[in-house]
Amino acid sequence: MDGAIIFGKPAQIGLSTNKGARDKRNDDRSAAFTGTNESGQPVQYLVVADGVTSTHGGDQASDIAVQQLQKLLQSPGDRPVSSRIVDAIQAANQAIVDAAAQNPEFKGMSTTLVLAAIEGNWLYVMHLGDSRAYLVRGTNIYQLTLDHTWVQEAIDEGRITREQATVHPNRHVIKRYLGVPGNLNIDGRILAPAAGATAAPRQWLEFLTLEDGDALLLCSDGVYGRIDSAEIMATVRTNLQRPQRATDQLIGLALKRQEPDNITALLLTTGGGDVAAVGAPWVKWALAAAFVVLVMGAASFLGCFVHRRKIPSRSLPPESQPESPPLRVTWVRPLPSALRRSPVRRKKSPWSPRRRLAAPPASPSASPSEPPAATSTPLTAADATASDLAQAPASATGSPEQTLVETATTGLAAGADGSLTATSSQTPQAGASSSATAQPARIAAAPGRGTPTPLAATSTPLPSA
Repeated sequence: MDGAIIFGKPAQIGLSTNKGARDKRNDDRSAAFTGTNESGQPVQYLVVADGVTSTHGGDQASDIAVQQLQKLLQSPGDRPVSSRIVDAIQAANQAIVDAAAQNPEFKGMSTTLVLAAIEGNWLYVMHLGDSRAYLVRGTNIYQLTLDHTWVQEAIDEGRITREQATVHPNRHVIKRYLGVPGNLNIDGRILAPAAGATAAPRQWLEFLTLEDGDALLLCSDGVYGRIDSAEIMATVRTNLQRPQRATDQLIGLALKRQEPDNITALLLTTGGGDVAAVGAPWVKWALAAAFVVLVMGAASFLGCFVHRRKIPSRSLPPESQPESPPLRVTWVRPLPSALRRSPVRRKKSPWSPRRRLAAPPASPSASPSEPPAATSTPLTAADATASDLAQAPASATGSPEQTLVETATTGLAAGADGSLTATSSQTPQAGASSSATAQPARIAAAPGRGTPTPLAATSTPLPSA
């Protein structure tokens, strides 16, 4: 929501409240409203009241206090703002006492109170009890109020330490509050931001001059009971332009840590500065580191790209590189099909016969029961090779000349096993023995190369003429 004009701009306000992790009744009340001073200038008011739950009617007491303050401070007046605030608080206290007197059930009801008024750039803070006011300026956070509690008095007197006060059983005992008959002892002092609550002696101010960019937080003990000052400051600064989001995050963080009490946060920001520029220290360092890594990565990538584009070769400079010869393309036409060779060339077998044998002619005079006489094309003396003559077998009684003639007139017949059989179709020459018969030579194929080797000659009778 928007507030009064501060430093020439409307103030931004965020407000969040929750009943706490124990899910009990919410006794906290808060409000943000504007009024006027004696000269008619706007004044911004912020109020947070935390009803004391040890008595009945804590929520009624806080409700009465906020309503009375808003009613009295929004009405016109001719007195200074600080005086009007004191009068309004006293009137609210009396209204609580009167309500308790009229309803015996609410006897002793009471509430804490913290109130801030911004007039121009002056800040007034008045409070009773343990509800606090914080100032977030830059990267620092300052506690502006001092708790009116038993443990705070014990710390001031040196009876306990601050660490012991966080777990002491009397840490929730309130020394000042609204709901007491008579005049209240209202604390209108402000702790000087430069000194803080832990300084000795403490420095007090009647009012505080705000600066552009300051943020003011009012809260109940449910906030600072679970969240330390550094976390509050970081949450506020990271949401400087969005105070509602900041208060929501504070409530959520307290609930996450199981805060049993009521939780209320009221934040006003003056809208100066940016969250990234004045955020938490670790946020700034993280953003700076990420930016440096991003820049270095981009520079490395661009450097490699430019280097490869400008230097085509690392071994030689461009002027020293030899010129490559021009590329020549030669087209080869395929050979005609008539000139192509078969991919498989078969060689002629060395053992194939030198003559193809013709089929024997059928003899008309031959008997059907008798097989025809084997005849073949006779070899002449000119066809016989020297090796054939040399290997021809000699007759049992004949001379070498007779043997040569018989061999020359011997025919060849093909057998069923692939061998060649020499048969004679001539009669022996004159001078040869009549008892001698032609000695046909059976020729078998040898496994090696060369002239076929004749086998032993066998005697075959010649048919009669």
